[in-house]
Amino acid sequence: ITINLLANDELYTAIKLDDTTNWKYTFEKLPLYNKGNLIKYSIREDEIPNYNSIITGDMDKGFIITNTYFEERKEEDNPQTIDNINNYISLLSLSIFTLLLIIIIYFKRLKN
Repeated sequence: ITINLLANDELYTAIKLDDTTNWKYTFEKLPLYNKGNLIKYSIREDEIPNYNSIITGDMDKGFIITNTYFEERKEEDNPQTIDNINNYISLLSLSIFTLLLIIIIYFKRLKN
């Protein structure tokens, strides 16, 4: 995981977290001021496929990043409602047509 430390919304440095760092890092000896102005620090995580990332906290209390895994839905997993409705309408139309044809044939036989 790559964590970007931003100083006033500009990239200041980036670090990598993994199990060897116990997924933690402390930024130390950061300058507090730039040209006499207080620096506001924030973090941003590089996107990780199939994970939602939530960053909480602030520069005074520290930041916590929570990554939650999600499975990417495949197209075949998504119901195609309109196609299903069209299929049902086609099936219903064919059934009604078949029923009408049977009725017509039945009445023609009765007349003969």
